[in-house]
Amino acid sequence: MSRERSPGQEVPLGRQLWTPYQYGEFVKPEYFDLPIAEHKQQITDAIRENQVVIVVGETGSGKSTQLPKIGLEMGHVIEHTQPRRIAAREVVERIGYEIRQVMPELPPDIVGYQTAEKSTITPNTRISMYTDGLQLVYQLHRPRDRQDVLAIVDEVHEWNANMSILLALYKRELSRNPHLKLVITSATMDAERLQQYFSEVTETMPPIIEVPGRTYPITYIEEPNSTVLEQTIKYASEGKGVLVFQQGQREIRDLIDELRRLLPKDILTQAGIYPLYSRLSEREQHAACESTPPIKIVVATNIAQTSLTISGINCVISDGQARMVEIDKRGHEGLFSRPISQSALKQQGGRGGRLSEGIHVLTKPNAESEFRSMAQRHEYEIPEILRSDVSRHILRLAAMGERFAELDIPPEPVPPELIVVGEASLRTLGALDDNNQVTELGMRMDRYPVRPQLGRMLVKAEQMNTDIRTMVAAIAAVIETGGLPLYDKFASRKWREIAEESSSDVLMQLELFTKTREKTDYQLKQLGIDSKNFRRAEELFERLCRLLGVDGKELIVATDEHTPELRSCIYAGYIEHVYRRIGRIGYRLLTEEGDETVFELSNRSVVDRRQAPFVVGSPYRMERRRRGELETVDIIESVTALPDLHTLGDAAIAMTQWTEGGIVWRNGRPLRQEIEHIVGEDTHQLRETAITPSPEVRREVIAYAMNHPGPAQRRLRDLKKELEQLNHRSATPIKVMTQRELEAMIDQATPLDVIDPQQIDDNLWVIMQEAGLDTRYVSKPETEKIIEDAWPFVAINGKSYQVDFRNHKPKIHGIRREVIETLPDHVFTRDGREVLFVFDRREHTAIELKEYAAAHPPKSKRRR
Repeated sequence: MSRERSPGQEVPLGRQLWTPYQYGEFVKPEYFDLPIAEHKQQITDAIRENQVVIVVGETGSGKSTQLPKIGLEMGHVIEHTQPRRIAAREVVERIGYEIRQVMPELPPDIVGYQTAEKSTITPNTRISMYTDGLQLVYQLHRPRDRQDVLAIVDEVHEWNANMSILLALYKRELSRNPHLKLVITSATMDAERLQQYFSEVTETMPPIIEVPGRTYPITYIEEPNSTVLEQTIKYASEGKGVLVFQQGQREIRDLIDELRRLLPKDILTQAGIYPLYSRLSEREQHAACESTPPIKIVVATNIAQTSLTISGINCVISDGQARMVEIDKRGHEGLFSRPISQSALKQQGGRGGRLSEGIHVLTKPNAESEFRSMAQRHEYEIPEILRSDVSRHILRLAAMGERFAELDIPPEPVPPELIVVGEASLRTLGALDDNNQVTELGMRMDRYPVRPQLGRMLVKAEQMNTDIRTMVAAIAAVIETGGLPLYDKFASRKWREIAEESSSDVLMQLELFTKTREKTDYQLKQLGIDSKNFRRAEELFERLCRLLGVDGKELIVATDEHTPELRSCIYAGYIEHVYRRIGRIGYRLLTEEGDETVFELSNRSVVDRRQAPFVVGSPYRMERRRRGELETVDIIESVTALPDLHTLGDAAIAMTQWTEGGIVWRNGRPLRQEIEHIVGEDTHQLRETAITPSPEVRREVIAYAMNHPGPAQRRLRDLKKELEQLNHRSATPIKVMTQRELEAMIDQATPLDVIDPQQIDDNLWVIMQEAGLDTRYVSKPETEKIIEDAWPFVAINGKSYQVDFRNHKPKIHGIRREVIETLPDHVFTRDGREVLFVFDRREHTAIELKEYAAAHPPKSKRRR
């Protein structure tokens, strides 16, 4: 339905009053004097007729600020994605300013942005700017039937991991939702490759619209025999506004110090020298972008490479290097200095031609470095997702029922080995099961906007009291945002006077956060604490507290009482990286693969390695110079000392194996003793578990039964003993039960799957009864006859003597010498066996005893 706007008519406000397409009737933005204005109709037609449009807009073409306004005029709700927080804020401010210039009656919040730290989006907002991480989360949860959305993905050439996955999700949604519109834009990208990629799901081949940029030409110069410092001094001395790209904060500070020392005084007095990197405050970043001193020098990281307009710049100097994250086959990330691509250099150069003719100088970082020309570089950057940890993305997708490995991720498939490493990490944390399906624990981990390791800590803390949950929220917030202490060479170290913790870097960070929450940014800086990281950590802390159901205001300083539970949470998060000390300073990661890499504790760690036989922490690879040579070292960050492996507790379940030990007996029942091993290391901890049948167990049960006989076995042993005694008393040998026969019957009574000695005794009763053992060897009459014939007493000279029977022989022991002479010559039992007398350890008949006694008088008589 068409609506005319009459003069003086008030513009309706609020989403509930306007349908999306009625915006176009009210919003008629001006496109200012930018190259993209000449292509407005072409772009409008392309968006109307196609699901996907690719805009290659050179730096300065106006693509970032004008494309959202074109979409708004067409009646779309705009979801604009930027890879960097600073760029998102700057672009929104510029779009808002331009709209207000021509339509001041529109609500100021018609344009808004959202980052992890801040949101200005309201129900009135029609152009929403997101960082790509947040847009990825939104895309996973978005309604599938929206018909008014125009998605713009800007700066695609950067190819960070979020952007790669986001485009894969958009591709899939395009095939399901024919109303969705997508515009992909960048100054430098492989447009034809993206065109082919999206053509698989669109009815038409996505058009590529090229928009020239840079109203002013750029002159590219290569200085292979010079350095960044020399070239900066040269062009600043000529009065140029210079933007210098450096790899990191330390290099920025070092270069600024050198410039202040070496710039000619007359130039230095006119120069404004500004750092520009992500950790600076908004005020400091604005100063770098907006200030206009007579001579301007901005020394920046690559955040200044895209979507930022820095006033007063007409010369860009680059050393052609940047720090890039890379991952090895173990899944360990590192930050390395690498040559940037041709496209990145062109992006950097474009910063110098936005306001006037510009110069781009490519030179060396320092005199010792090698020069790499433009022609020697790759055309495009290696996408981040091909060289970084993907476990976070695997979990995020798994929690939404998606398989990362099945996603068609541009610009090229993720190497399978990276996916394998990421899935293995998540299995160790318990987030995925053996089939790589998300677990209930993994779903809970995904609730938290932090890396999986910190999510695991938070899930562990869910079981604990309010104090612990609040403290672990603080730990996760601080670690996720990069930590609190500043470590550049000029930073204060006074924070060490506050932090007493010396056994855990993680607990030290918690202590700093807790004790400095009331400090101002200035006070934090005086202590050597990164105030921007601190404020970001505070915002994330409050968010995590809400998810944990606690009040962040209740955070207290941790005491010894809290430490065991805090440590158990830390161990749960870092469980996949446990190290054992080797030698004096080295550590080795405990892995099943037997990795022999030697790690060092970070020189930033507060942990004393002498007191840490084991540690947990995060592995990291870095480059350093030693004796003039560049080397890669493996270090451990976020270190927490571990007294022994068993202390890991249930956090190590996925890494724990129990090997069989011996069998122990408890209350007459056998139990299996098992020995704990964590990643192959014996922890010297034992446990007892229920036993399972085996030949070994059967032998052990028989042995136990033999040593602890039950009633049936005792009766069997008694019968054996009775037969042996009867055999001794019998004049002739009788059949007796041998030890072998007894053991054979016990073996017969023992089932193959026996685990209870009582089973043996129960079966033995049955066997004895069925075999009639009481009469099997000697009949009852025979027994009575033997007992009658072998009476245990004999009368000699009117006195009764006890007779013992041994091997059928009757014997009398302990006969006194004085009665020997009175003995008859022969003494017989009832059955006629002659009785033997044991004297001086010899056996004698009565007559032999008399002769022996006469021949061997007592020794005392022989001496006389």
